Amino acid sequence: MSSTKASAQQRTLSKIAEEEPSSPVLAKVPPRNPAPAEVQQPVGEGRNQLRHCFVPADENGCLGLHLSRTPWDPYPWVSGIVEGSCADLAGVRVGDCVLEANGEDLLGLKVVDIAKRVRSHRISRSSPAGVGLLLWNSSFEKNNLNPQSLSRFANCLQGIAGLLECPICLEVIRPPSWQCNHGHLICSGCRSKTTKCPICREVLGRGRCIVADKLFHYLVQTLGHEGMGHVSHFI
Repeated sequence: MSSTKASAQQRTLSKIAEEEPSSPVLAKVPPRNPAPAEVQQPVGEGRNQLRHCFVPADENGCLGLHLSRTPWDPYPWVSGIVEGSCADLAGVRVGDCVLEANGEDLLGLKVVDIAKRVRSHRISRSSPAGVGLLLWNSSFEKNNLNPQSLSRFANCLQGIAGLLECPICLEVIRPPSWQCNHGHLICSGCRSKTTKCPICREVLGRGRCIVADKLFHYLVQTLGHEGMGHVSHFI
């Protein structure tokens, strides 16, 4: 009985195999290695940082840009551009550092001297009327450190230092500083020579201003005793 059942099962399996179409043999394809990711170069990085630019002069001989230089700047930089001027049309941007003018290195030169050289060059050479500039721009964003932000920071510090000015001798108030009942400051030397506040004419008491003393010490420790100026010139 067992042999009869086994032979019957073999015949059934053979019939099923004959009736079903033979399935194609699938070849195993090895997986492809993933394509290397393309490295995207940052747009604009390294471009237009150092460039030559020729700015023609208008009928009045003006270029239409403001140059500024603070004591810590080795080179002057463009602090303002007149809209629609020759400098604006030539592609000069606010924040550009001017390294050369007509092939002359501007390292350490004052803005007034640079303006004189540019004007004398325009007078000596009638064609072409303009100036060739070598500009450098760090491509910093608005909120990052740039010459404009440094200039605003310097103006802010100068304003703070102006608050420490004695209204009588116009000198910086050094510790110990004194104040009247309304908060007007006065230096120690002038305090010993007057009995009334020079601003509100109230009788001076013995009130000290600790905030002014601390502010003076902070500015001296941070910036030193020398004042920092700011020069701007229009060309």
